[in-house]
Amino acid sequence: MSVPPPLTVPESLPTSLRRGRPLVWVSPLNGDGTRSALLGWGEALRVEASGEGRFRDLEARFREYAATHPGAFAFVSVTFSPDSGASSVLIVPEVLGHWTAGTLTLTGPAPDPTPECTLQELDLLPGELTREGFRRAVAEALTRIEAGEVEKVVVARDLLATGSERIDLPGVLVRLAEANPGAMVFHVDGMFGASPELLVRRRGDSIRSRVLAGSAPATGEAGEDEAAAERLSASSKDAAEHAYAVRSVADRLATVATIEEAEPRILSMPTIQHLATEITGILTEPLSALALAELVHPSAAICGTPTEAAAR
Repeated sequence: MSVPPPLTVPESLPTSLRRGRPLVWVSPLNGDGTRSALLGWGEALRVEASGEGRFRDLEARFREYAATHPGAFAFVSVTFSPDSGASSVLIVPEVLGHWTAGTLTLTGPAPDPTPECTLQELDLLPGELTREGFRRAVAEALTRIEAGEVEKVVVARDLLATGSERIDLPGVLVRLAEANPGAMVFHVDGMFGASPELLVRRRGDSIRSRVLAGSAPATGEAGEDEAAAERLSASSKDAAEHAYAVRSVADRLATVATIEEAEPRILSMPTIQHLATEITGILTEPLSALALAELVHPSAAICGTPTEAAAR
């Protein structure tokens, strides 16, 4: 059976993002001012998994599929905790799109672009953890740190955003890409966002991680931002927090690769500045991206240290 040639369409990234509700991975802006994106539509394969073995279960099913579908791509979203009530999911799209330099290359027909919508104002309501509950959680974390049970704890608070109409996800993705040129923009099965942090990337035997921890505001005023960056660089508290995060990733990657750590630097984004450390390496054993993600998840940047105590 002959395979139809790829279809090439000249169009902007916002236009591509507005084709239906695509699976999305947009790269950060490169040094030459260019960006690229991987997009997907439909589901040729959908796998859900949960529990401690969720990474391995997703990978096993993908390997089984890829054995008869060489060149398959998968978009994956994995829960933070093995005890999560949600499922981790892996999706191989029916149609794959590569966007770069103003051109979208498709392996099949993608949905037509949808018209722009006016983004509605959303009401923010407390989720499972109220404002007062969050304060109590922070106080409890500080008590446990002072008692020596943990060194760092990441406490998160959820909010429930509601509107009168269905959220215009393509419009949100366009806004995220335009407002965060230095971040990776993503959408998988309803989970979407933008982040400059890179847990782990594998290309051949080469791996890379960008660890972020310790932050300061960014206002767009050069003088204020430079002063905030200097305070961040000189902060012993932020340096300690950052070191925990770097060690949690570097020490685990060092068990499967020869690695190098760069010196921490300031990474400036439109509204925030981070302490950032790049970790690069060469694998000493063949591991997939999913296996590497399982190895280093959760890092101290999103959980704390020691990992087990902080997670509890």
